[in-house]
Amino acid sequence: MRNSAVRAVRRGLLCALSCAALSAALPAAAAPQPKEAPRVPFAERYQAVQRGGIVRAADTSATATNSSSAELRVPEGSRVSYARLYSADVTDLVRSARSGLWTAAQVNAAMGRSAVGGWGGWTLVVAYENAAEPMRRPALWDGFETVGPRTGALRVGLTETAVPKGSAGQLGVVAHDGGRGTSGDYLAVQTSRAKSVLLSDSANSADDVMNSSITDFGDTGRMERLPAHRNTLGYDSDVFDLGGALRHGADRVHVRFGARQDTVRLGALFLQADVRR
Repeated sequence: MRNSAVRAVRRGLLCALSCAALSAALPAAAAPQPKEAPRVPFAERYQAVQRGGIVRAADTSATATNSSSAELRVPEGSRVSYARLYSADVTDLVRSARSGLWTAAQVNAAMGRSAVGGWGGWTLVVAYENAAEPMRRPALWDGFETVGPRTGALRVGLTETAVPKGSAGQLGVVAHDGGRGTSGDYLAVQTSRAKSVLLSDSANSADDVMNSSITDFGDTGRMERLPAHRNTLGYDSDVFDLGGALRHGADRVHVRFGARQDTVRLGALFLQADVRR
């Protein structure tokens, strides 16, 4: 997030330079511009074990007005425990405004004039507590790592919390500069009790998983977005079902992210997994 500022009005207006590049504070007029780091190692941003889960809103910023909206659905009766709009902690804002249509504008999109390619978009990730829901582990990791033919795969360890056999779970991914129709990029989940499982669904093939899309379990229309372009021009924010990967349970969960032809930037991973059945 370059030269970032976040302004907001209750019930959902966000004005942010969001998920567009690496994070840097807005400098004073006379101060030199900070250089972008080539990478930011992945690190855990938030984790808990609680009744509740994770929801998110996301959209591309590749629009004529550089403004887009998406619906955030926090279940009734929930308390927001953490919220992040990349790269800002917006917990207090989301806690007060809650569900509804959120708008992001003035996104400083990557225009393809540097090595990071061309893309732009925003994702708002929200962890919540709800006494009526199962005991789960919601967790969030972020960074800025490049994977491609010359880098090899990126491996991120996600959790060491015990997950029972047959548990439900989901994994969200935010990535940048993935080319639609360019095969070879993949997302795999490996647990301590099973072999690696390639994630895919009806909208994201196992061999082109980062394909400029915003989806929930393969559904491109589950979340209301304005505009709702199917091709998000280099921006991916997808949620995958982890039921198959967690079939045998787990003590540890790792994600492996790679690209054999394309060059893709991984920005965030967010996990929700049942810890009791």
